[in-house]
Amino acid sequence: MPAAPVLEAFSISHAQILDGTLSFVDALAELDVANSLDIYGVNEGNLNADVGNYDNNGDDDTLSRWYWLNFAEVSVQAGFLSFPLLSKLTGSTLTQAAIAGASEVQSLSSSGASAGTFTLTFKGQTTAPIAFGAINSAVQSAIQALSTVGSGNVTVSGGPANTTALVFTFAGTLANLPQPMIQIDKTGLTGATGGVFTQTTAGTAVDTQASIDLWHEDSMNQPTRPLMLVCPAKDYLKVTRRLVIGLYSVQFGPIGFDGPSYKDGLKVNYTGTALKSPVNELGAIHSDVKKRVGRLISVLP
Repeated sequence: MPAAPVLEAFSISHAQILDGTLSFVDALAELDVANSLDIYGVNEGNLNADVGNYDNNGDDDTLSRWYWLNFAEVSVQAGFLSFPLLSKLTGSTLTQAAIAGASEVQSLSSSGASAGTFTLTFKGQTTAPIAFGAINSAVQSAIQALSTVGSGNVTVSGGPANTTALVFTFAGTLANLPQPMIQIDKTGLTGATGGVFTQTTAGTAVDTQASIDLWHEDSMNQPTRPLMLVCPAKDYLKVTRRLVIGLYSVQFGPIGFDGPSYKDGLKVNYTGTALKSPVNELGAIHSDVKKRVGRLISVLP
């Protein structure tokens, strides 16, 4: 639908500091992707131009005034804390350490088979036939070949399959998470009396600890970055739109906090100075080689 040139914008809903690899429009398309946001549900945001002027003090009838823009001041306040945002504003390294959980462990009882093959199924994927007396490494290779498992994500010990129980321990990307039971198809075996999977240890999700330096002596005066502010809007045809305020080069100050206070919680504040920039958010020189602060963009949501 064509954009109507007149619209009203409401409170800022999102603020995103960019890294120079995404345009404002492309970054807007990623707003709903997990972990792509710096700030959502902005409590308050402001953008104010710092201008200068000069009066020609000649005859009043020819009095003229010249204006120019020095920079723009931007401030954002939100009700939650983003560790990735802190990393962008301070240049400090964000560390995330795993707090040990428990990995899923399942066992397959000895089948007692004297001939034939069996297969294993996990999350809808089934292995190639496995020999009745396969050793643990052969069983491990077969189950890791499944697209639902992958290399290094299940280890197998014990065996051989027809005399000693096989133990399946989930690892890698499948570690520390509850998993469905592996299923066995014994119809291809001769003399099988066992071959039943049991859960010996239930998987529990691993927790992580995120940490980052706050107000480090080397964290001030970081390089400028583009900033995108997003406002829900409607044009005069009542079509819902998004208004993007894109700033090309913002010098950010140290992050600040209000609270925490009763019921209001902790408010996070950051401020910046939007400088006149010879390049856009992707680092490309403006076609007219004129410096500018940013751009307003009206797009469909």
